[in-house]
Amino acid sequence: MASRWWWVVSGALVLPLVGCATVKPQLGTAPPEVTTVFRDLAQAAGRDGASVIVSERPSPLINAASAGGSRFIVTSGLVETSNRCLLIGVAAHELAHDTLGHVQAARSTRTGVSAAANVVGAFIPFGGLVVQLAAMPALQAYSRSQEAEADREAIVILDRAGQPRWMLRYAFDFLTRLHGEGGGGWLSSHPARQDRLAEQPEFDDRVTDVCGPDIEMDRQVAIARTRVFLARERAPADDSREDEAARD
Repeated sequence: MASRWWWVVSGALVLPLVGCATVKPQLGTAPPEVTTVFRDLAQAAGRDGASVIVSERPSPLINAASAGGSRFIVTSGLVETSNRCLLIGVAAHELAHDTLGHVQAARSTRTGVSAAANVVGAFIPFGGLVVQLAAMPALQAYSRSQEAEADREAIVILDRAGQPRWMLRYAFDFLTRLHGEGGGGWLSSHPARQDRLAEQPEFDDRVTDVCGPDIEMDRQVAIARTRVFLARERAPADDSREDEAARD
């Protein structure tokens, strides 16, 4: 949804961990109500809902990822919003990536680029780096096309699940208020969020009854921003304490 890579995953977020004593956050099991949303959408899409596994990554950021093979990751920031409409929109998009095989395709493409870089680098100094840099715009353009394709497939999945087609628009609207427009440009892996919003079905009269008033979204966005700010403020202090413990 909002920048998608952990290992080669669609929808993942990059969280660089610094400090020699920093421990990589462990994945836990997502709450049952979150897993149920993913499984219900998967079932509606003709997939085996029982095979869906959803893990939770500790992070105040609101994000999710498809790891391929019916495996998904959500952040604790997304879970803590308790916003079902946001979750359904995000889940439909990530399930679309999985249904379309985007994770495997991205992994294969990057493996091919790495192999070519290794071959060239064996004969030409810095040749491998040149190959990787030259491939970057094409890889990012490929990623943008996958995002657009997943957006379209997500609407199909929502339709089949009996959910409003505008659930993905709701998720984009939420993330745009939280992060700004984002995306776009030849080195971006995602289309501009405003461009993606323009392709989404419009809200209808049900949106307030189903998802709450507009002011409620603004309230949740403000809470999410505060959580991210407090987490970033705590991070340097936590790293310092971990470094001291490592020295002791």
